[in-house]
Parts: sequence; structure tokens; C-alpha cells
Amino acid sequence: MRKESRIEIRVDSFEKKLLKIKASEAGLNLSDYIRFSALNRKIYNRSEKIIEAYLLLQKYQDNFRRISNLFKNGNYPMMQKEILEVREEIMKHLKSIEDDK
Repeated sequence: MRKESRIEIRVDSFEKKLLKIKASEAGLNLSDYIRFSALNRKIYNRSEKIIEAYLLLQKYQDNFRRISNLFKNGNYPMMQKEILEVREEIMKHLKSIEDDK
């Protein structure tokens, strides 16, 4: 989406490099990073831990979708197995987070 207006700011070379690094760490282009910062919007750094958590949540979302389908189809023994597997996975990851504290 193209913006309607343009605003220019002056920064020294060090500030420019720093802004580019911070934008890169957040997974944003420089314009978006400056805009988000100026408007006090939340900026998330996309660290490996955050990416790992995101991928894990995607996996859980898929597991719960499959469990929901088992409910619809009335396959209760298979559903119980799926629920227990998801529960064990969640417990394993919670334990690993606890161990990192």
C-alpha cells in the first residue's frame, strides 16, 4: 500500500546504521520501523526463540484443527490419542522454558 505523504528526517551516519540494524532485527524495512517507533506501536524483535515459538504455535493450531475434525467425525479413540500427544508436547516445551529460567 503506497502512502500519500513523505516526511524526511536528517540523521548522522551512525544513527542511520543503528536504525537500519534495529529495523532488520524487527523484520521491518526502515520506513516501517521509523513509522512504528514514531507512533508508539509495538515492535517485536524476531529472535530465533520468537520464530521457534511461532512455528510451534502453528503446529499446535494444526493439531487442534485435526482434533476438531475427529470430534466432527466421531472418532473418539483417535481423538483421545491426539489430545494426549498434544498435551505431552506442550508439557515438554513448558518444561524446557522452565529450565531456561
